[in-house]
Amino acid sequence: MALGDVGQLARLDAGVARALGARLTALDLGAAHAFVDDAPPQLATAFRPIRRYHLRGVDPTSIALKLWVYREPVPEDQARLALGDVPLEPLIEAGLLVRVDETLASPFSLSFSEGMFFFGDELGDGGDAVMALGLFTLEMMRATWCDQRVERVLDLGCGAGAVALYLAAVAERAIGTDINPRAAVFGAFNATLNGVANAEFRVGDLFAPMAGERFDLILSQPPFLPRPEGSIDATYMFGGPRGDELPLRALAETPAHLTETGRAVMIIQWGVFDDESVAARIRKVLPEDVDLLVLEAPSRSLDDAAIGDALTAYPGLGPAYEDSVLRRRAHYDALGCRSLVDTVVVVARTTARHGFTGTTRIERLEKGRCTRAHVDSLLAAHALASASDAALLDAHPSLPRGTAFVPEDEGFSAVFPGGALHERVPVTATAKDVLQLVAGARDLRAATKLFAQRHKVSASVATEQLLSFVRTALRSGLLELR
Repeated sequence: MALGDVGQLARLDAGVARALGARLTALDLGAAHAFVDDAPPQLATAFRPIRRYHLRGVDPTSIALKLWVYREPVPEDQARLALGDVPLEPLIEAGLLVRVDETLASPFSLSFSEGMFFFGDELGDGGDAVMALGLFTLEMMRATWCDQRVERVLDLGCGAGAVALYLAAVAERAIGTDINPRAAVFGAFNATLNGVANAEFRVGDLFAPMAGERFDLILSQPPFLPRPEGSIDATYMFGGPRGDELPLRALAETPAHLTETGRAVMIIQWGVFDDESVAARIRKVLPEDVDLLVLEAPSRSLDDAAIGDALTAYPGLGPAYEDSVLRRRAHYDALGCRSLVDTVVVVARTTARHGFTGTTRIERLEKGRCTRAHVDSLLAAHALASASDAALLDAHPSLPRGTAFVPEDEGFSAVFPGGALHERVPVTATAKDVLQLVAGARDLRAATKLFAQRHKVSASVATEQLLSFVRTALRSGLLELR
C-alpha cells in the first residue's frame, strides 16, 4: 500500500479529533490488545492469521483494533459501531479513512501507549514514512521524565510527535521538529487527538528551525543506520554512509541549544570499529564544558542487525527483503564494522571548565531499564569519579539500595533489586569486601583507614588503591550517591 495522503488531515475539525481521541480511550484498546500484541518482526507475517482469529469479534474494540492498529478493511456499519458518537463523514473527508470497494480502511497506522494515541505511517508502505512510535521512544521518554516542571522541551526528529506530546505534561512548552513535512502534520494532529495544547511542530533540518533558542531538555532518536548504495530513500532510517554522520552532527549542534542547566538525551545505535570507543568519537564533536555519559547495551551481531533492519522496510519478506539483507550485511563488512551497540547518550551542562567523559555498560535499554533517576545517579557518580582525591575522600558512596551478594562457584554475584540498571554483576570475594567496607564507612576518608588496617598497607597506598577501586565502581554503577 502507498503512503496515505496527509493533505486533508490538518483540516479535520478539532472537536471531531478530540472526540475520536476520547472514543479510543473509552474503548480500552490496550487491554484488548494484550493478547494480540505485536509478534517479533521476523514472525509478523506468520502471526497474522492468529491475530485475525483473536480479533474475529464484532464488538467496537475489536473493530477499532482491526481498522486502525492492523489496518484491515471493515464494513461501514462496523466502522460506525466502533466510532460510537464520532461522525464518520468528517474522518473520510480528512483522509483518516478511505473507501475500498464496499469497506472502509485506514491509510495510517495507530500506535498507543501510556494512555496516548498516535497516528503515523506503516513503514512497510515505503516512501518517506513517519513512525508513530519508534522502537525506543518510550525508553527515551523514561530517561528524561521528571516530576518537576521545566520551561521548554525539544523533540528533535520528532516523527509523529510522541515524545514531545508525552513531555508536554511536564513542560510549559514542547516543540517537535523534523525534516519531513509529514511529521509536522502528524504531530499537530496527534496533539489535537490527545488534547495537548502546549505543543507545536516545525519543519527543518536538525536545529535550523530553532535558531537562537535554548531548551531544558532535548530528546532525539536520530536516524543512525548505515546507508548502502542503492537503498530506498527513507529519511527516518539512514544516518549517512557510515550511519554516524547525522547523529554526530546532531550532537555537535546540541550544546548551543541547552540552557545552563539543560540536558540532552539521545538513543543511537553505533557501529563498533577498531579505532576508537563510542564515547571518544562523540567527545571529538563536543565542547569541553559539557558532561558526556554513554550508556552502552550489549553489542548486536551484524547478521541480526541486517535482518532486523530489512524487516522494518520489507515486513512481507520476498525478494526485496532478501536483497536488502545481503546489501546491508555486505555494507557493514565494507565499512570495517565489527558489531553494533545501542546506547543512551546524555549531554549535560556543567559548571566545571572541563566536563567528564564516561561510559557505563547496562544490560539492556528496553522495559524501563534506564530512567531519569538512573541517569541522575550516574551523572553524579561519574562527576564524583572525575573529581580530585580530596573531594572523593569526603564523599560517601553507597551500594544501590537492596543489593545482596550471592555466593557463586567463583566468587559472588552482586544482585540488585528490581528496577536497577543491572540484575546481577559478578564480583570477586575481595571486591565484595571492599564494596561493603565503603558502604559501611562514614566517608571514604574513614574507609581508607579501615582498608589500610585490614590489608596492612600504608595510608598512601590504601588511598591510592581504594580511590581507584571506588572510581571504577562509581562508573560501572556498583556504587552510587544517595
